[in-house]
Parts: sequence; structure tokens; C-alpha cells
Amino acid sequence: MKSGKVVPASYRYYSKSETSLGSTSLSSVRKQNNEEEQESNTELNSQKNVLLRKLLSFKLFIISVINTLVVITVLSVWLTSYLMNSEASSKTSNMIVKLALEKVSNLIHFELEKARTASLMLAQNYNSKSISETDHERLRIYQFSLISLIPVTSMGLNIGENGFSNTHAIILSETPFFTLIWYEQYKSEKLYSYNMNLTTGDLLDFRSVENYSVSSSFPYIEAMNLFKSYPNGGFGSVYLDITNSVTLHYSSPIYNQTFLPKERKLIGVSKANILLVKISEYLSTVKIMTKGYLILTEYTTDYVIGASLQLPPRNGTKRIHAYEIVDRNAGDLMREIQNRGINSTNEDSVSISIKGTEYLVSISPYTNENIIWKLTVVLEKQEVAEAVLKSTYVIVGVSIATMVLGLICSFGIGFLISVPFDNLTMELKRISMLDLDQVETHSSYFTEIKDIYFNIHETVGWLKEFKTFIPESILEKVKSNQTDNGVSFVSKHSTFSGDENFRNVKNNIFSVGLLPNSCTVLFVIFTNLDINMFSDETEFADVISKVIVSVTSLCKTFKADCHTKNYDRFKIVFNHKEEHISPLELALKIKASLNSMNTSQNKISQVNVQIGICKGKVFLGNVGCKQSRYPAAIGEAVFKAMDFAVLNSSSGTNILMDEDTFNTAQKQYICLPVDRYKKENSKKIETVYQLVGRNEAGNEEWMYELEKKNINQKIAEYSDKFLKLFSLKFVDRTQLGELKCYFETLQNSVIDKQITDRFTEIIESCLQTNLNPSCYHSLVKQNITSINFEE
Repeated sequence: MKSGKVVPASYRYYSKSETSLGSTSLSSVRKQNNEEEQESNTELNSQKNVLLRKLLSFKLFIISVINTLVVITVLSVWLTSYLMNSEASSKTSNMIVKLALEKVSNLIHFELEKARTASLMLAQNYNSKSISETDHERLRIYQFSLISLIPVTSMGLNIGENGFSNTHAIILSETPFFTLIWYEQYKSEKLYSYNMNLTTGDLLDFRSVENYSVSSSFPYIEAMNLFKSYPNGGFGSVYLDITNSVTLHYSSPIYNQTFLPKERKLIGVSKANILLVKISEYLSTVKIMTKGYLILTEYTTDYVIGASLQLPPRNGTKRIHAYEIVDRNAGDLMREIQNRGINSTNEDSVSISIKGTEYLVSISPYTNENIIWKLTVVLEKQEVAEAVLKSTYVIVGVSIATMVLGLICSFGIGFLISVPFDNLTMELKRISMLDLDQVETHSSYFTEIKDIYFNIHETVGWLKEFKTFIPESILEKVKSNQTDNGVSFVSKHSTFSGDENFRNVKNNIFSVGLLPNSCTVLFVIFTNLDINMFSDETEFADVISKVIVSVTSLCKTFKADCHTKNYDRFKIVFNHKEEHISPLELALKIKASLNSMNTSQNKISQVNVQIGICKGKVFLGNVGCKQSRYPAAIGEAVFKAMDFAVLNSSSGTNILMDEDTFNTAQKQYICLPVDRYKKENSKKIETVYQLVGRNEAGNEEWMYELEKKNINQKIAEYSDKFLKLFSLKFVDRTQLGELKCYFETLQNSVIDKQITDRFTEIIESCLQTNLNPSCYHSLVKQNITSINFEE
């Protein structure tokens, strides 16, 4: 050591063997770790999660797959059948509605066409002058032949323009029996009526005479107004005639024969009437399924023209309104349709619920020239779906039977297939833990499974041979890694995926890659272990063998990862829980083992041990390539532990530790501050502590070894003086003098003399050079340490 000389900032020398990573550089390993760390972010402990293991069992998978296929097949068949039946039922109901509408429309058209044809033919013959009102006989015979041909209830000519009030009409009455009546009014205010012969049309007898004005009658006024919009004629409105029957008429214009064909002057109306009772009677016989019905109403008034329902009796001369129908909730349904503003549904049906019953309603307009009526077809939804429900029940029954059969078969197949897998799982678990002696031999009737059992038996035989070459530390790591909860590493060549593969990744301790871990590192250096210090090479080899066996055996006991750097250098890494106690205990065991070995060996010089203990981040894993790899642990803590091991030579100590290790172990062990250390490129100077032994205050033997003094008080006093010395920001000669006297008085006491001499030398250097004691720290250059002061 050189006193009073300022040495340049400390640096660290590392041997080539310590920093080389073979074919894999540190940067490439870090890059590989970044890629592989993403694949190892989450890990499931499947041995603890019994529920998850049951859910992911192959037996359950087989059962689930078979049942899923059965269920999917059954549901597909049922859904297809249901949809097809529903579509067929919908098409059938639509077809029923369409046919009913078409049939009813044809009937209505046929009845209305009678009035239209009769009116047009009568008007056409009058306008062509084939008949004339002046020839009463010819006009009556013509109308008789026409009503015989076209069965309308009445027809006639009504002339009420230009002051005329002429009527020539024939009426067919069916109540109380068939009767033909001829009405005639010509150039008179009196309307005369006569009975007619049903066969020849001859007049039989006079009936009555009454006053009648053509131009004041409702049908005539309506017809004249109709000609304004429909010049060629059209249907009038539905009304009750003199017999209280629902009647509809068709009116065609007739012109003054005097001015024809040059000029068409409207003079009157050719009118033909029909009773709508025939339409109503026909509609009452229409059957739409069982519970369906049809209602024919006017669009504007909703007065009923006909229906396939029981209609209420008319109140006097008042017509029946659709809301008054009680049968099958028809009145309430028609009111709901009106409230919703539904005038037409085209080809689709509308679902309406009345008093808990669902109805399918189809509304279609019936048009004929100027007539627009509303045809409403109603079906009960339950009746339409009844056929679908029946087929559904049958399919559901067959489906349930098929599912039960599939479930029974799936359990049988699942059990048959899962038994070999259960055996394989048990045996492979034993193989994964290298518990090869417990692997059992199985057999099977199936060729494929039998081959698997045979190959496993052969593999176990080979593994038993390979196991003899595997170090015990690796075997221990394999066993401990089964329950390790830490994050493992994975090679980029690995192809794991899924939750189960995370467990495989954790167990794959041979993969290439490094990951950061919080570890405690011991660097052990054996000094004076040279062949020149032994009597012969055999004794030297025996000592080396004992040293290696002792260190590796202790590492196995403490479950530490031992890296042999040389026959006299070892790197030991602790990477498990409660590691703050085990590393210190291991260091004391190594020292005690060496002391025991020294007492039994005849050597020129005693073998000494120097141990450095540091806690920090270490990159752990395997380095190399796919064909060749070896375990590695690199990082600042490793280099620092090696420096601390070297510092033992200058301090005269055997075991040194850093501040982090001291903070976690100061209650269990006796630790003394002996030096100060500064890492390269760091401004922080930290205290280096010596591990003396276990803290067994109160033990009489321990008190006797320390010359029966209170070791705790001495250590506390020594630590205070140490901190006081290196906390001085300037040279205080008085305090430095006191501290120098204190350290000199500690000689031959509990503190090693080499340590106190070093502190004395540091104080003398500060007094001579006026250097700041707080800037002091030791430098490590290979195996040389020196005093260094650095501002």
C-alpha cells in the first residue's frame, strides 16, 4: 500500500475467461431475452389449479367434442326442419290468404260486372237510337229481355234534365216471391207501376201510382255528380233501398237523341242495381282454415259489406259497422287495425294481439273502376304454427334420444382413450423429474398405444444411462423448478404455446437466453493453493479434489447454483426465497470446512479463502449455441462480489459483503464495517462489511471467545468511529487525532490488527496531504488494492 498518494479513479480488470460468452455475445443474448420475454409474461401453476386441469383434460375434451358434434348435428337438423316447416307454414298461410282473396275478388267482380254490363248495354242501345222512350212497348220488351239475360235486381232509364222527369225501369223482386214490376213515368208527375208476366214480359195489372221526381232522387243526383269525375259512368255508393236491402248501382250517361250523333247533350242516366246480399251470403260460407275469417268493408267508413262471420242484426235502417262484430273478437281487431293506421299489408301479414290471442292480419284493397273496398283476412297465429309445433315436438323427442345415446357413447369412448393418456401423464411426470426408478411398465391391446408404451420403456432405459452424467446441481434444479413461481426463460427455437406450455417453458432450464433476476452472489477465491506449497502432486490433487467436493457439496445442500471458474475460484449464485440468510451461512460453512481441512494437511503454507458477497441484479441463464451451451451468471453483482473477494487480501479478512446484504442480515450475524468501495462510473461510495459470525449474544462460549466482553457494544462503538471518520467533509486534525488514538488502542483487541493499521494509515495520509476522508475508497486492479481519494 502506498500512503498519501492520490491514485487515479479506480477501474476493474476482468480476465478473458470471465467475460467471454462463446459464440453468443451479451448484446445478442439481451436481444434474444427481449424477444423471449414477451412469450413468458404469464405462467399458470397447473399443479395447484385442479379445476383448470380437470377442464383441460383430454377425456373431457373427447366427451365435449362428441357431445358438441351430436348437439350441433341435432340442433342443425331441428333448426333446418323448424325453419323449413315455419317457411312452409308461412307460405301455406300466405297461399291460403292469397287464394281466398283471389276467389273472393273474382266473385265480387262477377257480381259487380252484372250491374255494369246491364247499365252499359242499356245506355249504348239508347244512345245508338236502337230503343227510344217514345216507343214504350219496344223499350219495355228490350229491358225484359236484358234482365232475363243479366240477372240484376233492377235497371232503367231515368231522364231528369231540361225539365224532364221520365222513368222507364224494370225491377225484379225476390220477396216474398219472384215478381217483375214495370215502372214508367213519361211527361207526367205520376209514376205508374205494373206487374209483369215472368215469361213473356207482358203487363198484367196496374199496381199503384205515386208522385215521383227523377231529378230529386238520391241515386240520380249521385250519378250526375259521378259523371263529373267519370264521364263514361261508374259505381255509386252502397245504400239501403226501399226494401231495406244493401244495394249498389252502376250508372251510365245517356244523351238527347235529337242531337246525336253530332252533339252529346246529357239528358239522363242508364242505371242498373244489384243487391250485395249475394256477396254477403257467399262470404259467410268462406272457410279459411278452422278459425280464420274474412271481412269486406268500405275503406272510408268501415261499414260491412260481407263477412265470413256471424254478423249482428241491423238496427232499423242502419248499416252494420265493422266495430260492432262480436264474433271472434273481430270488432276489437278492426278497431286496433284502424288505431294503428294499417290500410294495406301487401303480401305480408301483421301480428296483432287481442285479449291474449295472436292474430295474423292481411289487408288487401279490392278495386273496380271507382270502387275501393277493403278485404281483411284474419288467421289465428297458434293455428298456423300448430303444424310446426307438432313436427317440432317429434324432432325434439328424436333429438333428445340421439343426445342421450351420444352422451353414453362419448363417455365410453372418452374413458377408453383417456386411460392410456392418464398412464402416460403419470409416467412422463416422473420422467420430467428424472425419477426414473418409479416409472412403471404398461401394456395395451391397441397397436399405437402399445408402441408408445414400448418406446417410453426404451427411452427410460437410455435416460437412466444419461442420468449418471448429469451433475447433482442440475438434478436439484430440475426438481426445484417444478414448484418454482419465478419467471423462466425460453429459447427462440422453442415452440411453446398456450397456458400448459408456460409450465413447460419454466421447466426448460436448458434453453439459451438470459433474464434479469434479483440474486445474491458469492465469489470464492482460494489462495496459497499452489503446487509448490505441497510435498508432491498427489497431495496437491487430493487437496484440490477436497476443495471442489466441499464447495459443490455445500452448494447442493444450500441449493445454490455453483459455477466453477477454476480449481481455486468459484462463483455461487442464490436465486430463491430467503436467500439473505443462506449465502452468509454458506460462506461460514466454506470457511469452517477449509479450517478443518487445513488442520489435517501437511503443507508449507495454509490454504486461505477469500469470499465476496453481493446482492443485486444478475442475468441468469444459458449461453452458447444450439449445439453447445453452458450456464452463465453475469452482471454488476458478480463483478462486485469478485472485487470484494480480492479486497479480503488488503483487509486481512475472509468474508466481505456489500451494504444491501448487511441490511438484510445484520440482526442474525455479526458484521463489521472494514472498508469503502466505489463502483466504476458511479458517484456512490458504499461501505464494505466483514462477516464475523452468527449473532449469538448470551451464549457463554461465544462470550468466552471474545474475551468475555460485550461484543454488541464494541461493534456499535467501532461502527460509530468508522462512520465518523468517513463522514468528515474536511480535515479536522483534532478529530482525526482522536480517531487515530482509538484505532491504535484497538490493536490486539476484537478488531483485526491489519484493519486498524489500514485506518491509521488513512488518517496519517489525510493529516499529511489535507485530503478529505469522506472521499476515500479502495481500488481493485487485478489482485492489487490501493488507497484512493477522489473528489
